[in-house]
Amino acid sequence: MGIVGHSKRIVVFRRGSIGDGVVSLPLLAAIRDRWPDHDILLLTNEPVARNAAPMMQLLDGEPGIAGSLAFPAGLGLASGFGLLGRLRRAGADRLVYLSEPNGFLSVCRDWLFFRICAGLAVTGLPVCSSDRLYLEQAEGRWERETDRLMRVCGFSGHEEQGLHHLNLHDDEKETAQQMRRAEIGAERFIAFSPIGKTADKDWGNDRWQEVLSALTSASPDLALVLIGAASDREKLAEYGRHWTGPVANLCGKLSPRLSAAAMMGADLFLGVDSGPMHLAASVDVPCVAVFSARAKPGVWYPAGAGHRVHYPQSYAADVPAVPGAHDGGKSIREIAAEDVIASARDLLGHR
Repeated sequence: MGIVGHSKRIVVFRRGSIGDGVVSLPLLAAIRDRWPDHDILLLTNEPVARNAAPMMQLLDGEPGIAGSLAFPAGLGLASGFGLLGRLRRAGADRLVYLSEPNGFLSVCRDWLFFRICAGLAVTGLPVCSSDRLYLEQAEGRWERETDRLMRVCGFSGHEEQGLHHLNLHDDEKETAQQMRRAEIGAERFIAFSPIGKTADKDWGNDRWQEVLSALTSASPDLALVLIGAASDREKLAEYGRHWTGPVANLCGKLSPRLSAAAMMGADLFLGVDSGPMHLAASVDVPCVAVFSARAKPGVWYPAGAGHRVHYPQSYAADVPAVPGAHDGGKSIREIAAEDVIASARDLLGHR
């Protein structure tokens, strides 16, 4: 994407994919409020997982986003000089650090690179040990990644304002909803996305089939909209063959923003902790979400109210309260299908 807009620019450093972009939306709103005369340049990497969409596919179109810069997979001597050149040509005067830290030494390295070498003022660098921890909240839940970032950056009040919403344009909504209606022609539907980027998010085909069978038996006219990457299309098509009502397989057909628009108005989202789950929450779709113990409970829960999250609580004490990827192992298998069915039926009963 080309760089356009104001002469003053702020670089926002956030690695990751779609979910990371959604949890950053309130931060982008806070940045726009604090520096209204600056454009935002997103400094981000290509996703590690091959089936994950780049973050810029989500944020291109959000207010204030003027362009993006590529963060190299390995910040060596050559790639570091290349990034320095791109940062200097961009003309930014400040960097807001939203990336998950990998430890104190990596934070020190990043400070040396961005502050000393690139000459940027830096906001949000997690220097203190508490900045690199999730704080426990009431009822055995930890603060969300969004709230940790707000705390470290010194922002407040934006999460409560509902700024986890995507700023979808009317043409995006119309395009996505026309595609959905062309395939199912139904007003009531469930959005379904059971595939995560990692093996520890595999809940099992047998359990998803049990949940879908119970729901379609109780509501045979309810439609099913399948959301995912192109590589998920065949696997999700198999689930659709056992669904009684209309089915729309949109896997690989829509960008992340159009996927969010296509889920608008769904009775619920059903699936694992994933980018599509965060997209659904960003357009106020209630989520029935199945989690593994990759992070403390609460950290990556969908934003907003009315969700039903199933987390393997017996594993929570063993999960470190620090950012970064942790292997959830087989923890997700602790969650019973009948509990997920009950949550989905409860939400469907309130629609």
